[in-house]
Amino acid sequence: MREFLLEKLATEAVRQSLEGFKLSWGFPDPIYIDCRAALGDPATLYAAAACVFNELDTEKVERIAGIAYGGLSLSTATSLLSLAKGNPTGALGIRKRPKKHGIGLSIEGGYMAWDNICIIDDVCTTGQSLLTAIDTAKDAGLQVVQVIVLVDRQLGGLYEIERLLPDAKVSAIFTKDELVNYRIQ
Repeated sequence: MREFLLEKLATEAVRQSLEGFKLSWGFPDPIYIDCRAALGDPATLYAAAACVFNELDTEKVERIAGIAYGGLSLSTATSLLSLAKGNPTGALGIRKRPKKHGIGLSIEGGYMAWDNICIIDDVCTTGQSLLTAIDTAKDAGLQVVQVIVLVDRQLGGLYEIERLLPDAKVSAIFTKDELVNYRIQ
């Protein structure tokens, strides 16, 4: 599954441009990684969910929380896979900002305060989206015991998460370098 996912992400999610792409942190980079482009394919989404599930600490994690938008389909697919594997783990969605309508939720899905969660996102650059999601989860009384991203852009984001959550398991399925090196082989 991992090799299949590596091929799919390297060929369908990685874009290159000499002019560079403006990233969330404001500076250009010649490499842009858009996992959503690849995860629209059910086989790729299944492979990603399988890789995330293999990283998941099923002894501790009670809910899988995907960050809108990159982590939502991934958290749902991983939750469905956990059911199929006999260890059902519920899915949550964490918004960057509370909804402006309805009851104004920042976190969607059923949970109890003090549930242990794993936060999932597709790509980590500076870690700002993850840090915001961690704060949102903590404000709701949730315990972040694990963080998994599909791709670490290797710009210090996961290091910041590790510093903030020294007792949590923090990991990436792939690094930007792995995807780029696969492309040039």
